[in-house]
Amino acid sequence: MRAGSAALGALSQKMFEVAHAGETGDTGAVYSGALIMEAARLSANPIRQARQTPASMIAALLAEVIEADLSQPLALDAFAARHQLSRRQVERLFSAEFGISPLAFQQLKRADRARYLLSTSSDSVLAIAQQVGWQSGSYLARVLEKTWALTATEIRAATRARRD
Repeated sequence: MRAGSAALGALSQKMFEVAHAGETGDTGAVYSGALIMEAARLSANPIRQARQTPASMIAALLAEVIEADLSQPLALDAFAARHQLSRRQVERLFSAEFGISPLAFQQLKRADRARYLLSTSSDSVLAIAQQVGWQSGSYLARVLEKTWALTATEIRAATRARRD
C-alpha cells in the first residue's frame, strides 16, 4: 500500500470484520462512508512518478496534516518550527506546490467534507459545521453558497433525488 494509506487499510479491515460478524445497520454504513472518503482522499492525491524535491515533500506533508483533522485550527507556526522553517517559507512552498495558500486549502477541504456530510447524514448544519472546524452554521451556509452556489437544503434534496 502507498504511504499515508494506513487509514484505508484499517478501515478495510474493520469493514471485513463487520461483514464477517454479520452486523447490520448503521455500523456498516458508517465504516463504508469513512472508507469511501479515505479512498477518495488518496485518489485525489495520486503518487507522483517524478522525483520529489524536499520542498514538495514539505508541502505534501502539510497537506496530509491539514486533511488528517479538519476540525483543528491550522497550526502553521508549530508545523514550521517542527521542520525548522519559517512560517512564510512553509506558506511559499505550499503555494508553489498546490497553487493556493495552506488556509485556502484547509477551507476547501472543510467545505468538501461538509458537503459530503450534508449529503450522507441527517446531522444539523450547525453540527456539521462544528465537525469540520467551524463554529457557526451560518458561516458554513455562506461557504457553501460561495463555493458551489448551493444551500444545505439543495445539497440534501439533490442527494435524496439521486437515491430515489
